[in-house]
Amino acid sequence: MNTLRKRICSLVIAACLICMSVVPAMADSTVTTAGTDTVSASEVRTEAKATARFLMDNTDFTDISNTSTFYNASRNLILSVRSGYDCSVQADAYLKSVDALLNADGTLNLENASSFANDIYSNYAYLLLTLAVLDKDAADYNGINVVAAFDNIIANATSDELTNNLNPYLLGAYYAAIASYKDSLTNADNAVAVTKTALLALCTDNSGIDYWGHSADNNGTVLPFFASLYKTDAEVKKQIDGATAYTTSLANPEDGTITSWGSLNSDSTALALAMQAQYGDAAFAATTYKGFVANFKSDKIEGAYTPIEDYYNPEKISTYASQDAMIGLVTYLYALEGKANPFDVSAEVKAIADAKNNASDDNTNTPSDNTKNDADNSGSTEDSTTADNSSATDASTDNSANASTEASSVSADSSTASETSVQTADSYNVYLYAVLALAAVSGICTAGYAAKKNRA
Repeated sequence: MNTLRKRICSLVIAACLICMSVVPAMADSTVTTAGTDTVSASEVRTEAKATARFLMDNTDFTDISNTSTFYNASRNLILSVRSGYDCSVQADAYLKSVDALLNADGTLNLENASSFANDIYSNYAYLLLTLAVLDKDAADYNGINVVAAFDNIIANATSDELTNNLNPYLLGAYYAAIASYKDSLTNADNAVAVTKTALLALCTDNSGIDYWGHSADNNGTVLPFFASLYKTDAEVKKQIDGATAYTTSLANPEDGTITSWGSLNSDSTALALAMQAQYGDAAFAATTYKGFVANFKSDKIEGAYTPIEDYYNPEKISTYASQDAMIGLVTYLYALEGKANPFDVSAEVKAIADAKNNASDDNTNTPSDNTKNDADNSGSTEDSTTADNSSATDASTDNSANASTEASSVSADSSTASETSVQTADSYNVYLYAVLALAAVSGICTAGYAAKKNRA
């Protein structure tokens, strides 16, 4: 009898040890793709935050007075906030410059630095996207309605203007702003149709964007912005699928890198990563990420990607490769986390509008009700992932009084908290099942022992 008891105890203990070793592995958040490449979101976020720091340290937000510097600064800030890096100082500098460039009617005073007459259209788009990421109400930014100014632009823009007089690299941001603010725009549906026509005109030979020929750079810079339209429009999906296949054909199948003009090209590989992350095969996206970091990450400056020497002035640090790196890294990060494209700010726009409506409703309550509502409404506005995978920015997770500081400084913590909560929930469920299984094993063993005892 003692021997039987010992065997039962040994069986239960062994089952416990097995579950203790297996369950944590089942609850791990690491994303494993087909093949040999394993990449976790936390790994990519670490790389993206390092690159964000490099870009933020080397971007002059006090001088964004032309169409080129404005959209570059806006894009870099958006992606850096999305990475989780604390951009509070840079956000303040950016907004201060915007205040000096913005007229009372919502129009921008910018010098056109391009041969394309309508590049400024994208500056309004980038401003709307950046304000949303920084948790600012673009419909009432310091009393100025920037949304209305953009609405006037898209009401009159034609597909020919977008195809021929707007730099193709800027068409994606133009679309993203329309799609994100569609509920606040009177001309949104027509504007989406016009933008779609322009996009299809730029896509040729089932190879993607034709801008001085086809390339991974063209496709990766423009097409990831259209992720929401890709889901709903068959014509757009067909063109993007062709562009993804073409981009994949340019890459080394072993490491995802792309060779251009006889040498490995950092920019092309980074932008190919954006395409693979948004539309391609998950396994090859992991391969491309690994190859990109291994081949182009600078060993001289943390967070930078090569080349880091300015082509015209070798003594000057260049950020061009790192800017493209940021597009690839953050797009891949958001794909791993199951979020929408990082330039999709529809969730942020909705959260800002809802907060405004709630505040308006609160004004009709008694003082005690207002106090309660303020407390109830002071929580996180981070992404809850809508049906189309739209996500709130990492930057809107704190209830700081300074909105721009809030939008930047807490994003890393919120992302970590989000990942941790998912892991905790998954771990709890798996451990619960394990405990129930152990209880069943124990019950069976006890019953067997009792039966044997009775027979004896």
